[in-house]
Amino acid sequence: MRKSLTSFVLLFAWLCAAPALARPQYPIKPADYRKTINARIEAIWGKIEHKLDFNKVTPDRKRAIRRVFDDAASEVWAEVSKASADGNITRDEALKVRALTSELRGKVKNKLAAEKKASKTARKAATKTLDKAAKTPDKAAKAPDKAARPHPEADKTAGAKSSLRRRPSPRGKVQPATIAPRPA
Repeated sequence: MRKSLTSFVLLFAWLCAAPALARPQYPIKPADYRKTINARIEAIWGKIEHKLDFNKVTPDRKRAIRRVFDDAASEVWAEVSKASADGNITRDEALKVRALTSELRGKVKNKLAAEKKASKTARKAATKTLDKAAKTPDKAAKAPDKAARPHPEADKTAGAKSSLRRRPSPRGKVQPATIAPRPA
């Protein structure tokens, strides 16, 4: 009985003390906090780099993504510098930094997506102007003379209708032309 009661008391004390030991005690020294934040940021970059390696991204593209990541991380470091100006990091200051750190991957992702969209629209506009220039080299060569072209109704005989008609499908799509009997 005595052993079980003692073990129960020790277990209860350990369970109560474990969360308190796991949490940082505020205020924190700025040097210790910088180590913690550096570890967090490097862990985030490690995850991104692992995905880049898995998807076989080129080293040039990795460097470009790292620059974007460092730009986003500079906001976190600025907030850490601001928080450590008084010599201690309070819980409220740490929560602000933690929020910025948790948004880091999302900021990188959004910035890369915006760059990709901008380059895609620029490519699309460039190909559109090139295609347009290739299709219409000169208006004079395209339409020589309106008088030389026959009227669209001129080749039709009086009262005759075309034998090819398009009929709608039951699903609403237009089916290919079929030969329909000529009306009498």
